[in-house]
Amino acid sequence: PWIAGGMYHAGFLEEEFVPEVRPAPELLHWMVAAAARAHASRFPALVTEPGVRWAVGDQWVKADPEFQESWVQEPSFFEENGLAGLSGVAGFSDGRKLKTLAFPLQPDKWLVRVGGWVLSVRRSSAAARAQGPTRSRSLLALVSGRVHSLLYREQTPVPAHEPLLVLESLSLLVPHALPVDTQVVHWKVEAEEEVRAGQVLAVFETLKS
Repeated sequence: PWIAGGMYHAGFLEEEFVPEVRPAPELLHWMVAAAARAHASRFPALVTEPGVRWAVGDQWVKADPEFQESWVQEPSFFEENGLAGLSGVAGFSDGRKLKTLAFPLQPDKWLVRVGGWVLSVRRSSAAARAQGPTRSRSLLALVSGRVHSLLYREQTPVPAHEPLLVLESLSLLVPHALPVDTQVVHWKVEAEEEVRAGQVLAVFETLKS
């Protein structure tokens, strides 16, 4: 999706290999904003739905009342398998202009790229959480690459934010973690297997807190 969205160009090397451990808070809020806009394009009546929470990668992102979207290029919307996506150019407070793409994976989940950062963004509504504390979900690959290691056996509890799988992509190790306590119900891949971005890696269940 990054090639289709026009996010690679001749200077991609210096964009891709900046050694940062965690994205800055402003970038996290932009990722949420991109996914929220994509969702609102399909479900405008749910824009102000109460009790909505957003998970970016392995962390929850709280709403920042001072954050304001400033699109250098107004976002355009597209559909992939009947799901809503978005592309545009985000304007940052320090003057940076970063290409932004929210690629839909599931009705409430996107793979969002802002500049050189790629993270999964998930929307969690109060109605969905009311269905119960234990629900089966899918862990999706953040990038294309090779399965470097599976760190937990099936049915073993995994603490929140603890990596449970590592992919190797472009000689970089990309850990995959979840923002809540979980357990893997079934691994869909094996070590050394080649996977593509967005592929289902495992089925997991959230655990009671």
